[in-house]
Amino acid sequence: MEVLAAVAGSVVSEPCRAIFTFLRDKLWNSLHFSANLVALDKEMEDLVERRNHLRTKLAMSAKAGLYTPSHVRDWLGQVNRLENQVSSLKDDLVSRARNSAFSVCLCCSKWSDQVARRLREAKKLASDGEFPQGMAGPDPSILRSEYIPAPTIDDQATSSRNMAKVMDWLSSKDVKRIGIWGMGGVGKTTLVKNINNKLTNLSPVSDSFSIVIWITVSNKTQETELELKKVQKLIADRLKLTLTEESMETRASKLHARLMMEKTFLLILDDVWDPIDLDLVGIPSPELHKGGKLILTTRFSNICLQMTEVTLKIEVLNDEEAWRLFCISAGEVATLRELEPFARAINKECAGLPLAIVVVGASLRGKRMVELWKDALSALRRSEPLIRGRIEDKVYNPIKWSYDVLPDECIKSCFLVCCLFPEDFQINVKGLVRYWLAEGLLDEYHNIEEVMDRGITIIEILKDCSLLEQDNRSTVKLHDVIRDVSIWISSSLQRECKSFVRSGIGLHQIREDEFSSKSYKRISFMHNQIKKLPNAVKECPTVSTLLLQRNEALEGIPDQFLTAFMSLKILDLSSCHLIKSLPPCFDQLGELRALVLHSCTHLETLPPLSGLAKLQVLVCRSTNITTLPQGMEKLTSLRLLDLSSNYKLTAIPVGVMSSLSNLEYLDMRWNMQLKFIGEGGEMSTLFEEILSIDRLIVLRINLDSSACTLETTNTLLNRMMKFKKFELSIGSSDRALMVYRERRKKVILAGIHQWGERMEWLFVNSADIFFQVCKGLDMMFEKLVANSDEVGSFDTVKLLSIFEYEGRFGVGRHAKFDMLPNLDEIYLHKLTHLSCISDLALPLGLKFSKLRHISVADCPELKYLISLGTAILTLEELEEVLVGDSIVFHGGIGLQLWEYCCRACRVVFTFLRAKIKNPLYFNANLRALHKETEDLMERRDQVKEHLESAAKVGQTTLPQVREWLRRVDRFESEPEVRSLRGELDLSARNRAASCCLRCSRLPDHVAHLLNEARKLRGDGKFPEGVAGPDLFPVRSEYIPAPSIDDQETASRNMAKVMDLLTREDVKRIGIWGMGGVGKTTLVKNINNKLTTPSHDSFSIVIWITVSNKTHEIELELKKVQKLIADRLKLGLTEESMETRASKLHARLMMEKTFLLILDDVWDPIDLDLVGIPTLELHKSGKIILTTRFSHVCLQMTEVTLKIEVLNEEEAWRLFNKSAGEVAILGDVEPLARAITKECAGLPLAIVVVGASLRGKRMVEIWKDALNALRRSEPVIRGRIEDKVYNPIKWSYGVLPNKCIKSCFLMCCLFPEDFDIEFNRLVMYWLAEGLLEEHHNIEEVMDRGMTIIEILKDCSLLEQSYKSNVKIHDVIRDVSVWISSSLEKECASLVRSGIGLH
Repeated sequence: MEVLAAVAGSVVSEPCRAIFTFLRDKLWNSLHFSANLVALDKEMEDLVERRNHLRTKLAMSAKAGLYTPSHVRDWLGQVNRLENQVSSLKDDLVSRARNSAFSVCLCCSKWSDQVARRLREAKKLASDGEFPQGMAGPDPSILRSEYIPAPTIDDQATSSRNMAKVMDWLSSKDVKRIGIWGMGGVGKTTLVKNINNKLTNLSPVSDSFSIVIWITVSNKTQETELELKKVQKLIADRLKLTLTEESMETRASKLHARLMMEKTFLLILDDVWDPIDLDLVGIPSPELHKGGKLILTTRFSNICLQMTEVTLKIEVLNDEEAWRLFCISAGEVATLRELEPFARAINKECAGLPLAIVVVGASLRGKRMVELWKDALSALRRSEPLIRGRIEDKVYNPIKWSYDVLPDECIKSCFLVCCLFPEDFQINVKGLVRYWLAEGLLDEYHNIEEVMDRGITIIEILKDCSLLEQDNRSTVKLHDVIRDVSIWISSSLQRECKSFVRSGIGLHQIREDEFSSKSYKRISFMHNQIKKLPNAVKECPTVSTLLLQRNEALEGIPDQFLTAFMSLKILDLSSCHLIKSLPPCFDQLGELRALVLHSCTHLETLPPLSGLAKLQVLVCRSTNITTLPQGMEKLTSLRLLDLSSNYKLTAIPVGVMSSLSNLEYLDMRWNMQLKFIGEGGEMSTLFEEILSIDRLIVLRINLDSSACTLETTNTLLNRMMKFKKFELSIGSSDRALMVYRERRKKVILAGIHQWGERMEWLFVNSADIFFQVCKGLDMMFEKLVANSDEVGSFDTVKLLSIFEYEGRFGVGRHAKFDMLPNLDEIYLHKLTHLSCISDLALPLGLKFSKLRHISVADCPELKYLISLGTAILTLEELEEVLVGDSIVFHGGIGLQLWEYCCRACRVVFTFLRAKIKNPLYFNANLRALHKETEDLMERRDQVKEHLESAAKVGQTTLPQVREWLRRVDRFESEPEVRSLRGELDLSARNRAASCCLRCSRLPDHVAHLLNEARKLRGDGKFPEGVAGPDLFPVRSEYIPAPSIDDQETASRNMAKVMDLLTREDVKRIGIWGMGGVGKTTLVKNINNKLTTPSHDSFSIVIWITVSNKTHEIELELKKVQKLIADRLKLGLTEESMETRASKLHARLMMEKTFLLILDDVWDPIDLDLVGIPTLELHKSGKIILTTRFSHVCLQMTEVTLKIEVLNEEEAWRLFNKSAGEVAILGDVEPLARAITKECAGLPLAIVVVGASLRGKRMVEIWKDALNALRRSEPVIRGRIEDKVYNPIKWSYGVLPNKCIKSCFLMCCLFPEDFDIEFNRLVMYWLAEGLLEEHHNIEEVMDRGMTIIEILKDCSLLEQSYKSNVKIHDVIRDVSVWISSSLEKECASLVRSGIGLH
């Protein structure tokens, strides 16, 4: 029975539960019918507004190339269906409300269920319409990543490690831009193709990018804008975005907006040959788009340094990987027993370069004849490209591209010298630069120091281009395949640099017919096993370089051999150990500029050299000579002389050294027989002669300990100050330690026991001072302190090293000031009685304010480093301390709860107040509702009339007006309003209903409807008008540009312009200044500021790049019209200027407010002809223009703003930002500041020069850049000629006539920052015949002043004082460049103000 009862209970309970639920819902819906109806109306209003807003967004997204996802389209369809269903439901309710019987039982009918059901559907759709992933996205047909066929690198350990490293960077949040560089053919593209393909597979890294875009750039031409447009198009094609606009800025803005819509993206730029301005392309910066990343590949390290944060150099394959790749390419034939030795040798010749391995291997695939493999090996060893399969096309030509893009012919010729060395040879940097000097490639540089700096810069350029590789600090290497290509170029393509290279191939002899061609310029037989040279060879009149070094078995040079090379400029016989003498005919080599006899250890005598009048470099080091050759005093062109390590050289005749008037570099170290200091401690005649050579700037010499007793004189001080580099090694040479630190100015004192009274001359210009096993340092320091008032501090000293000292410090006299204020390194080793560093600091007054590095070792009494109570207050710059071998220094919840309670109380109070107030004011509200409804309908009819008129002139209904009309129509046909009327009629006939009228829900409904009517009437005022232009032109397009927030002057200028834009009395603003001063950057920042919601005073902002440099006025104006029309989405098909202008005028008049930005205006524009409304017709239209010419501003605008160059602090900050942290390194910073000063505050020059030096740590490169800028030379990495000089040259190009151009070029003859007098300048012009047509001196002066005003007007001259003008440093550099290289009629040699002696 219990089981039966349970079954019966369960059977009965389920139907009962269902019936109860049904009845409960029916009752609930009936009781809440009116409330549900109000809620449904509100939900539908919000839903329709959300739908319309979404439609507008989707239309704009479609134009940006985005796609509407299916779930969004489904949602829109559901909203449309629900809107129709609710509208039909309301119509039924209104029609039935007229039936009084229906009105009475309205709440009990089925309609209450339908209202409740539609309300639930509306709420669900509202919830579903949030779209947290975005309402539009990329077209589904756009693949997230496209697979690109490429050879796999899975079996290459090095490449796999590189790929893993890049993938790791891609997953890092801190890394946004990755640079991959290496020589041509090394596998960069293969690597990034494999990375791209890996991203097509599902993985955490690949899933992190919504799209991967592969672009092959290959921007090898100089057409920058064309190349950038090509890149833009390729990116747009990948995104399925159409770019029809001509304007770079508009295209960039569209691309920028489209990429900003991607949550994440990866852009791969392959084969970049020139730095790309990503802002100009439209790539969002990492600051704006946190999810955007970039990978680029290039052959040039400087491109990586300028464009990326992290770099990866791709090295060649190791032996094992190279052999595996060769076997894959050549097939199984490579492993045959008889062929494998040749295959391995051929593979070795390819030197790990994947491109060469693959092509050479493929050309030998299936070849089984041994002879073919032997021939291939021989051809490779001879650097011949013709090994089946056109290796010349497939390997040599692609690599030759790196050679072709070198900046100039000089650098190309410098590179081709490198092929003269054997394979895998360590090329000494200094020796290579000396070759270049002797060949005449560096003739224009004033001294040997500048020559070396320029040479090292060229080497860095070649390394940047992956044509040279760093071997160690002092040597570079040429990759074997790169060497083969350079031999191929120099032996077959370059007639002017044709070379015959037989170096390092094991030759034992040279045949007499070896030089069958008479067109060779360079010949190299170095590093062979040649014993004898032929007695006679055919005459070689064009040969300028002959390298025979490292033929250790060579016994001599036949007279007749050398006479065949009478045009020889370079002869190198280094390390020909068996040569004892040189032939007498040496004296006949009148063109010889460099003679190198390094390590000719058996060479005993030199022939007379008096005939070598052009000799500039003589290296006679580590030989067995006892005397200098006859005629040495005749070598007046000699610039570099190395006589070091000639241990048997006993004397140098008086007068020889002083006769070498052009000598700049002298190395005489380790010549033990030569005496420079007399027995009485006086200066020897030889040393006096050396110091008397006026042009000598580099001196390396060993002096005995008596040099420390030389008295300091003004002459000696002044001479030491002139040296740019020196190494003085004084004392016992056997005690001197090897010091490897490459400093410019070094003094080594070893084993000194006796000190003179005045030794300041040793330290006054030194950078490094080394004391090694010396005595009496405390007394020596006391003597320095005693004379400190006269000499002052030693500001140049950066390093102090004391090794093995048994004395004490800290006793005796102390300095009044810091004698080594710039000391940044101190090394104290084996100081027996040193208790703390302060003991040493006290006598010299050292404060260590710039000390970075401390090293203390083997000091047994050391207790602490710094003692308290000394003048050493702080060590702010200290980075590292080494002691021995160790591094020793290297409330809210409660407040939130209270605020929540307060809000809840306010809600409850508002609800209760409405519930009491509405019944009391029921009748008044009812009358007010009737009046508000009548006024609302009247306003609606007025708006509709206005819209009909506007439609006739091409205007469209504004979206807010369209939405307001829809709300009014919905209010009028509101079922609740009609049901309210029906209920009021019913209550008037039914007294019972009328009695309880005030207690019903009707007062609340009346109050709600009254508020709604009032809100609608208030919203219907439309102060901006009811009709206007098309919605879709974006109000302001973001244009990528560098930020100026950290530039105080630029920020002030922007604030000034923004203030002018807010003034009603200012309509047209002119911004002018010289080219590159930052006008465009300023207005781009202003444009971008106007894209923010807080700056919405303009209904549209139109950016136009004018650049009207031609004289085709109508063509230029039509171009401007087209650009404006494109921005306004207005079609201009008419040819007539007037018709086009009329359409533009009418369209702009429809805008409530507009701002037209005209950038880069070169000639005044007639705005009426373009179609721009005048100030009188359109009170709210404004214009900003930028120009280089003040007269353009004066003719076209009301107020003008001249953009000045940056001040020193801003310029330095901008240079730091451009060059990176390397600019503030200790040795680099002074040069960086000097380079910044040379840029004279011009932002364009600062950015380009800084970027070209980014990441460069070698001081020589910075020195060379500074020298080049001082010489007004444009070729400093990064093609400054193209990026700075040519843009500025445009201002020169548009000068009215040749006369004014010639007048301007004369201004470059004056030094930098020179105040040029008006009268003197005009007199020069008169004397040159430039003003001859004027009748009297008065007219001449008037014309001259007019020309000066024209040049000032074009920003080419600046006003200095009342009667003086100045030329900006960079403008002067450009004018020197024009007059020295481009204008033959005005060719000038300018060396003014550079300190020439």
